[in-house]
Amino acid sequence: MTGVEGRHPNRTLSGLDSSGDALLFQSRPRWAGKISLSKRDRDGYAESNRSGQELDDADNLSVRGKLLWDAGDNTEVVFSMDYAKDKNNGRCRNLTKLDNPLEDHNAGGAFVPLLQQIAIDSNTTDPRTCGITLEQAANRDVFGVSMRLQHEFGNGMELVSVTAYRELEYDWIQQLSGLDVPPAMLGVEDNEGDDADQISQEFRLSQQSDNLFWIVGAFLFEENVDRFANVPIQFGQVVNPGLLLDRSWTQNATNESMAVFGQFTWSMTDSLDLTLGGRYTKDDKTMDNRYMANPQTVTYDFRGLNKDWSKFTPRVTLDYKIGDDHMLFATWSKGYKSGLFVSQNTTPELAEAPLSPENATNMEIGARTEWLDNRLRFNITYFDLKNEDQQNFRLENFTLLSENLETETDGIEIDFAAQLSSNLSLTGMYSRLDAKIIGGAFDGNTAARAPKNKYSLAVNYSASLGNGGDLSVDVSGSYSDNFYTEASNQGVSFHDDYTVWDAGARYTAPEGNWDVTLWGKNLSDELITSHAIVSSFGGSVELYAPPRTYGVTANYYFN
Repeated sequence: MTGVEGRHPNRTLSGLDSSGDALLFQSRPRWAGKISLSKRDRDGYAESNRSGQELDDADNLSVRGKLLWDAGDNTEVVFSMDYAKDKNNGRCRNLTKLDNPLEDHNAGGAFVPLLQQIAIDSNTTDPRTCGITLEQAANRDVFGVSMRLQHEFGNGMELVSVTAYRELEYDWIQQLSGLDVPPAMLGVEDNEGDDADQISQEFRLSQQSDNLFWIVGAFLFEENVDRFANVPIQFGQVVNPGLLLDRSWTQNATNESMAVFGQFTWSMTDSLDLTLGGRYTKDDKTMDNRYMANPQTVTYDFRGLNKDWSKFTPRVTLDYKIGDDHMLFATWSKGYKSGLFVSQNTTPELAEAPLSPENATNMEIGARTEWLDNRLRFNITYFDLKNEDQQNFRLENFTLLSENLETETDGIEIDFAAQLSSNLSLTGMYSRLDAKIIGGAFDGNTAARAPKNKYSLAVNYSASLGNGGDLSVDVSGSYSDNFYTEASNQGVSFHDDYTVWDAGARYTAPEGNWDVTLWGKNLSDELITSHAIVSSFGGSVELYAPPRTYGVTANYYFN
């Protein structure tokens, strides 16, 4: 178990890449490299009882490679490349929560009994079953390259440059309501696609002396996104039977961001460190946005919508070290998230007006401690976070609404790790959260996806076998308190508490060049909502996390 983390956590260490992965060599040859390949195929967790298509499946190919060049004169360069391709059938969506009181629905409460009967008649009450004839698809290609140059000047000063380029192609066609029309009262077909590329450049200059560490830097970023969306809405029985509302958007957006930043840590005494930092960020966003309905009527066509924002965000931290194993800290900081133009608005007023940036203020106090010759680690943090303009999105009467909410969140986080013996270890965490919305239509509501209590516990047993191989066995459990999936806190957005159990056993060969793992996840088969939208007719349209899964994973490592 490692000791208390260093007093200068932002220090850039030679021999590490930008993600913190160790480089391949210790003897520093001129060239070194590594490559990894992953292929993942999985049958679907769900299916459509009309088309027979498997949903919630996986088909992924990933390749990553790194090449390190020791250029001499204390200079090294790391070239990186990654590529990933996904081709699957998309998600199964279910209309649920149809047994709540009518006042828990934002609209259409009178239709709830009919919705319940439709779900029964179409045999879609099983959360892993959808009733759609549409052949769904979701395809994604991601490619990226980067170059990281690091030079040490020999006096504790270091220069790092990171240049990166990435591009993305993503398109999908989905049935958002999970049922055909008829029998459903509403069907929403979502056919969308993104074509994006981005380039970034970062420079960091840092120096470490006896009692001072400082770092300054600059960051530049540009992204271009071409996007289309065709979302026809088909109305069924009772409500405008046979009506088709065909809606389409085309958008071209350019996002530019620049920042300069700096931070220094001064060791005022052998025990006390003061850290002061700050970042100035400027964002500029431009969008062409066109919306057509039924099917060629142009509702709006904006060209060159533009807005820029800027913000200075400071940080102050005090660290007080008590011996070699205990540290107390207090920090105050501000955070910022850029504003944006919201896509898929149906009115010119909403499309033309950007959503304001988020501005947060955070305070933390806590302790990092280790005991019993580093066999026990115990950390505790109290935090108080105020967000003046948290960005929120929701559906109301078939329209996507965006808004800024003021939220206040405070809580406590505890984590620990104990080495009970040379073979047995125990880790765990606990968090308590109080996240409230202040003012506006949702004053006093709990913030979305903010369970009051969460905790987890994991046990690991590791041993060397007689043949020189190693065996590692893990068992873990995690609990989440109930929460609301939307800031509106309507009854249909309520998610019950749940507990998840995972387990696994890994055997590693004596030579270390291969291993095999037998594993099981969500062994209690909990139904966990990963995403939900309150329906305009009542109920909630939900996506679910994987059910109980188990399998065998094998790895072989080439030298």
